[in-house]
Amino acid sequence: MIKGIYTTTPIAGIRTVNCHLIKDEALSIVDVAVRIPSSLEAIKASLKEEGYDVRDVEQIILTHHHLDHIGWTDAFPNAAILGHAYTKKWLSNDPLLNHQYRIFYENLLVEAGVENSEFELPMHLKRSKKATGGRQVTEVLHDGELLPGHPKYHVIETLGHAQSHFVFWQDTTHHLLAGDLLSSEFPSTPLIESPLIDGDERPKYMLQYNESLHRVSKLPVTVTFSGHGPIIPNTAELIEQRLTQYAKKAQQVRALFAKHSPLTVYALAAIIFPKIYTTERGFTISQTWGYIDYLENLGTIRSARVNGVLYYECM
Repeated sequence: MIKGIYTTTPIAGIRTVNCHLIKDEALSIVDVAVRIPSSLEAIKASLKEEGYDVRDVEQIILTHHHLDHIGWTDAFPNAAILGHAYTKKWLSNDPLLNHQYRIFYENLLVEAGVENSEFELPMHLKRSKKATGGRQVTEVLHDGELLPGHPKYHVIETLGHAQSHFVFWQDTTHHLLAGDLLSSEFPSTPLIESPLIDGDERPKYMLQYNESLHRVSKLPVTVTFSGHGPIIPNTAELIEQRLTQYAKKAQQVRALFAKHSPLTVYALAAIIFPKIYTTERGFTISQTWGYIDYLENLGTIRSARVNGVLYYECM
């Protein structure tokens, strides 16, 4: 059984956040929405329709650690919480993590060429117990294993949108619980996040995301249940569409380098996003640096470091 629960969200540009009930050996909920009362009411109503309440849920399974998917971890008193090692770290009580994330992002801003600006941590890098209920991951999932309580579901690590992202593929129905890997409403946004291990190199999240799409495209998926928007009946077609969109956008970015080189990440973000590059810095730098990584991987641009700042130009 997979039952979709469609909750509203206050996040601009996103209409719904989807949770999913799955019942096999265990009753589990995949993701627990954003922490607003209407989301919990929708979850409780869907459980009641199936003859359950929050006390019956045995497992919370998190596709990734973003705040719109982990809001009600404390609403299920008898549930274990399963997720990625990164999600476990994110939900931990370690007081040093906020400092680590702040230093990571400050260093990125220097490399990106941001000068003399007031520092503000992007929303997707902010940890908040109030936004999650304060509970922690009790069991870490790993790529390639079977999902506890659901022995026909395969755990597949799909990094890029988040450094904690999993999808879950059912090997008999060929259904896919995709989290934010794929949505028919909008392209998923690969985001800059700190590495799992403090001090490691910045993850090249756009390359990870493309690799994740390619990996899932090889599965015989019949239906995809997304973390946002409606059920996706044409998974392979949508994946190919997304990969084509990213490749086309990357070539448009390369054309900007051909015209304006050399450029810093922030200078390029100002060209691509002239109206929002200062007010939505986390998003615009994530998008811009993602395409730079994409082009560097193709060997069409190169970088040079001058006084700690990275400058990019065409090969």
